[in-house]
Amino acid sequence: MNSDNLKQDLETLTQKTFYFCLGATSSIVQNTQENLQELSQNAQKTVEELIKKGEDVCYNSPEINFDNFQNKDHVNIGLKTRLFMLVKGDKDLAERLINLQKRKNPGHREEWYWEKVIYDLERH
Repeated sequence: MNSDNLKQDLETLTQKTFYFCLGATSSIVQNTQENLQELSQNAQKTVEELIKKGEDVCYNSPEINFDNFQNKDHVNIGLKTRLFMLVKGDKDLAERLINLQKRKNPGHREEWYWEKVIYDLERH
């Protein structure tokens, strides 16, 4: 009888241990999913805020002005900003690099030249 009680107690303990581990794992997975979702939402919000802040800085800063570039209307602000950052604000350098690509590779759309200059700068 004592052996049967011990066996039953051991089975009960094993079963409860299994349920505990399963519950803990489920709780960890659920918490992780919730944390990842919250992190994703916060990251998206932060990205949107930084984009807005960058747009405000770009449009309100006299130092960042791409109006002097030829065919500026055909190039999106993202490319302009990226190139501006790569040349550390040197508009003359950016313009020379764009014009060099135009001479070397005539016949492309305006955006292509900007993308090519950015690609070349990032590659080196």
